[in-house]
Amino acid sequence: MSLNISVQASLGNFQLDANFAVPAKGVTAIFGPSGSGKTSLLRAIAGLIELDNAQIQLMGEVWHSNQICLPVHQRSVGFVFQQPSLFIHLNVRENLNYGFERRAAEDRQIGFDEVVALLDIDQLLERETHSLSGGEAQRVAIGRALLASPKLLLMDEPLASLDVQLKREILPYLDRLQRNLDIPVLYVSHSLEEVIRLADHLVLMEDGKVREQGPLMQVLDNNRLLNELADEPFALLEGRVSEACTAHHLTVVDASGLLISMPGMEVSADQAVRLRLYAKDISLSLGRPEGSSILNIFESVIADIEATDHPSQKLVSLKTGQASLAARVSSLSCDKLELKVGDSVFAQIKAASLIQ
Repeated sequence: MSLNISVQASLGNFQLDANFAVPAKGVTAIFGPSGSGKTSLLRAIAGLIELDNAQIQLMGEVWHSNQICLPVHQRSVGFVFQQPSLFIHLNVRENLNYGFERRAAEDRQIGFDEVVALLDIDQLLERETHSLSGGEAQRVAIGRALLASPKLLLMDEPLASLDVQLKREILPYLDRLQRNLDIPVLYVSHSLEEVIRLADHLVLMEDGKVREQGPLMQVLDNNRLLNELADEPFALLEGRVSEACTAHHLTVVDASGLLISMPGMEVSADQAVRLRLYAKDISLSLGRPEGSSILNIFESVIADIEATDHPSQKLVSLKTGQASLAARVSSLSCDKLELKVGDSVFAQIKAASLIQ
């Protein structure tokens, strides 16, 4: 089953014209530059803006068509905004109960205690909302949305108003939502960190239109927009922890068939993880290096060589087993090594980071 969206709307001088279909499970990130229409798209799905034309269907249930336009309260949507927007006259428990008690018992998909445990807010239940930190308030806002038992959870840059430390505090709870709940999530963000950590599926937006959409890893392979918005080109690999901690305090991850060692992390054996490998942290050699201190060396084939934003450097795309990597090397090195597409080389991975 899927979420099928086709919306057209005139919003002043801005035209929203977005068409896509995504799985009705997991986290779908709506990503793109500021002003690309991400928030307008969520508001259209929720029924909060007037549409010129639309087809909105979730798991076979029509919310909007030429004949039907369900009002907001009939769309079974949970909406989490940038600001928590809690009811200031209610304490935390009462805020959480607001949606929960308006659902008939037989229609509740998640229990009060389950949400409290999932978001670790048991100690906050009797607090007044004005006494909460930004991260605490946002966790309560997420809990309130979940306890309304929505069929779809819309999250509009829920971490945008938080500082770096509070973002780090709340991200693990969003990870829990992804792993433990069976509610599809549309997650708007302009943060690359949040996208590559949380998303299963990705919709790229630009100028009110969907530029590309698909599984996260597939879009990363096929589209350069994310790398264009990043400070440094990177590859994202999915894998599982092969060894949580070796005798030398290393964590070993099997990522697309590559056994990659890195400093010991707080992970468990067989845990699913994602690794990010920056192009600047990968160097190339024509032969297998001997006596090197670098632990991760893999035979690769050059798939492409392209110019970068500086003439002194080139970006070399690599096929390494089942994985696609990229190395940033100097133009001088490219010429001295006579690198060309199809050549076999050895990629030396100097550093890899766990997305957590």
